[in-house]
Amino acid sequence: MLRYFKKSEDHARGADEAYGGGGELRVEDLRASGKVLDAFCEAAVECGIRKTNDFNRGDNEGVGYFRVTQRNGRLNRLAATFDVVRHQVADRPTSTRASTTPRWRGR
Repeated sequence: MLRYFKKSEDHARGADEAYGGGGELRVEDLRASGKVLDAFCEAAVECGIRKTNDFNRGDNEGVGYFRVTQRNGRLNRLAATFDVVRHQVADRPTSTRASTTPRWRGR
């Protein structure tokens, strides 16, 4: 499954063994942060939870910010992203041998 995720992903940090590049779905570091969120992370570290900057490298334990599907700070909605791709595919010519008659007639 990883190869399909990587194929569709356009990771801001570039492609490597865990992330894809050049796909339709943009993934970037979360731009929003705040004093409360930073304080929460610091408190978790003080309690013995290790800080991580990447939850997708095999060990998901830790505290930190997640990467998100956004492009230039705006939400990159999965449905909208792939809807554009779907319309591009739908505009391609279809086979002349394709059947338009439904096989199931509800009987």
